[in-house]
Amino acid sequence: MEDGNLKYITIGIRHRRSFGIADKSGEVIDFILRDNSSPFSPEFFPVTYETRAGGRILANDETGETLSVDADSVILKMKAEDLSRSYKLLQDRYVPFIQRIFKDFSISNMNRIGIVFDYTASELKALNENLRKFTKEEVVRPASVQLRFSGKLPAQEAEYKKGIVDFVNVIYTFVTDAEDKRARATMDYQLLFEPEIASINDVPISMFLSQARSYFEEKFLVMLKYEKGDQTQ
Repeated sequence: MEDGNLKYITIGIRHRRSFGIADKSGEVIDFILRDNSSPFSPEFFPVTYETRAGGRILANDETGETLSVDADSVILKMKAEDLSRSYKLLQDRYVPFIQRIFKDFSISNMNRIGIVFDYTASELKALNENLRKFTKEEVVRPASVQLRFSGKLPAQEAEYKKGIVDFVNVIYTFVTDAEDKRARATMDYQLLFEPEIASINDVPISMFLSQARSYFEEKFLVMLKYEKGDQTQ
């Protein structure tokens, strides 16, 4: 699917807090940048920042892409102007390597996996119209709007792994600015586990990615009045 309005995809896996990650952060960064199996390199991420908690953020200030590793999570933000190509890269190369980070550095007890689709639109007319109605015509053309809300999908036991209660939480954020006539819309699709999943091997990442993409295309884009008939497969 070609979609020029999709800007970034961010995937993150949250685990039980591990302060040992800070002690190994230099070793983790060397592994990410220089291991033969890595899809990344010093050229891909030329800048490294250290967080207050002792974690590290690899960054490319030109592309906006980042990879952070800290005591609570591993988070990758990637450019995604084309959903199909970006998703294939994510599934075939990036996710398997992230799984290796968890395995090789003994990161365990995952409690959440999430993916954020960052989408830019020219205008969100329905949002402005509903705001006009909500304010009883007091606000007709808002200079800016910031709206954030979430919805929890029903919990299901053993959908991903027997003995685990998992549920999906979806966070929607909409920001508009009348001056530049552009709007930003993000969908944060999260799968939470109770209790935690001990091994990264048992986290259902492939199934999660498939369901998140379906929700983005079939629910979120429709919400934004994206005409599916205009898509190119």
